[in-house]
Amino acid sequence: MKKAVLKLVGLGLNMCYQLNPRLAVHKTTQFFSKPQRRVIPIEKERFLQTADTEELCIMDRVLRVYSWGAGEQRVLLAHGWESNVSRWEDLIRYLQVHNYRVIALDAPGHGHSQGRLYDQTVYGAAIRKLIETAEVQVVVGHSLGGFTLLLEQYRNPFQGVKKMVLMGAPVSFAKYHRNFRDNFGLNTKLNRDFETYFSQRYAYDLARFSFLEVEDWSSMPLLFIQDKTDKVVHYQATVQLAEKWKQAKLLLTDGLGHGLRDESVYQAILNFLTPKEECFE
Repeated sequence: MKKAVLKLVGLGLNMCYQLNPRLAVHKTTQFFSKPQRRVIPIEKERFLQTADTEELCIMDRVLRVYSWGAGEQRVLLAHGWESNVSRWEDLIRYLQVHNYRVIALDAPGHGHSQGRLYDQTVYGAAIRKLIETAEVQVVVGHSLGGFTLLLEQYRNPFQGVKKMVLMGAPVSFAKYHRNFRDNFGLNTKLNRDFETYFSQRYAYDLARFSFLEVEDWSSMPLLFIQDKTDKVVHYQATVQLAEKWKQAKLLLTDGLGHGLRDESVYQAILNFLTPKEECFE
């Protein structure tokens, strides 16, 4: 039924393109950028209420920012698609015990941030702003959050950030774009104009850009965490990217799926952050 609905919507977009190409591209972009806003369970809301919160205004979008702890070491967490800050609860508790200050934000169109649509530029700018104002030394990203961290690092290396952790982060959006195009049945012309609009707005080629094609990465120490059973991001692409990174460590798990929620993962992150991990072989 869901596939039939998507095809019906796609048919409407294709018909709209014949009459008003600009409107059709605008509507297509909205569908591509609209996450399903999930209801946050009561127990997760209670945890979020233990944080200090603030509203961050970036490019006329208001995002919710949370912080826990008062340690000198500051960690920023960036969640993925159709998620929110509550997904980090176990890791946050783990870092709190070890006296880290943890900062996390709901992405545009997610959690308690305002708006219904995701915006890559706003998410990246918000992350940069928090890194600067909170003097963050470590960034951790899951899925789309990890992609955003990599994209920002690629465009303009973070100042002050000493280490990065990427959990289940895709190396490109090409597969997701193909799935979107095929699920909606977009015709060739509409899809072409959608790709062009996306590239102009976000400054990278949605259909062809890949981090695997980047040759000159920075030497920032980076921990890749990827599960072999992840059905969202294939682990072999992560292995390839880790091989290209100058100072990379790779943790491959088996059976944790895309979520990577496990104490062994949190312990690996903590070990990576400790001073004894400053030297890489």
